[in-house]
Amino acid sequence: MAEKATCTRDGWTPNPLCTEITCELKSITPEVKNFKPQKKKFKAGESVEITCSEKAWVFTKETSKTFMCQDNGEWDHEPVCQEITCEYPHDQHVSRSSISGESKLGEKQSYSCEEGYRETAEKATCTRDGWTPNPLCTGQDSRTCGRPPHVNNSDITDMVKKEYNTGEKVEYKCFNKYILDMRHPFSNYMTCEQGKWSGNIKCLKPCTVTKEIMDERGIELAYADDQKMFAPHNNHITFKCQSGKVLKSNAA
Repeated sequence: MAEKATCTRDGWTPNPLCTEITCELKSITPEVKNFKPQKKKFKAGESVEITCSEKAWVFTKETSKTFMCQDNGEWDHEPVCQEITCEYPHDQHVSRSSISGESKLGEKQSYSCEEGYRETAEKATCTRDGWTPNPLCTGQDSRTCGRPPHVNNSDITDMVKKEYNTGEKVEYKCFNKYILDMRHPFSNYMTCEQGKWSGNIKCLKPCTVTKEIMDERGIELAYADDQKMFAPHNNHITFKCQSGKVLKSNAA
């Protein structure tokens, strides 16, 4: 931002002064297990990694996340850890009067189901993955799902069962060098819903390069000791022009 200063008999008015943009870790709560680097003020462009305690997580429901100080002096997201809690289990056919408010991690609550459904356990337990068992209620109109669908370039993290109840989830992970697309509407879970699997999983494949392609385009790896011939999504490889060649600004 530019500001004019006028030369007066008393000097510059206003006296021009620019200060460094910083972000501050305002408070380190007991839910924060560790943060790196160990300092309270960060310059624009610098990052801090926050690791939460066993009973807390960040807003993305992860136990560890990196936050960056932006050019406006604000964090990209507030670097805090929040105590893990479970909200009322919506869409689980639980009676509204049986579980109220938020429950802390590990807390158990007795509950009852809506008419036409029965409880799958005596008590519901608050876990990192929400209320268990999942589902809390089952009924004659609930249907099971078979084996989870195949997703290209991925595996399922847990042992696959022949049958899943409504509300049960399976987590997918991509093959080595492939990256999960976590943009809406994609995620890393598929959910059994009344006999059908719902969810969108997509693994983004890495970009590859060969010696033949580099010779064809007149390029080579920028660093002699760099043996990387592929780059996962959002990663990069640095190239340079081969001897005797220059970069074309309109290269495809």
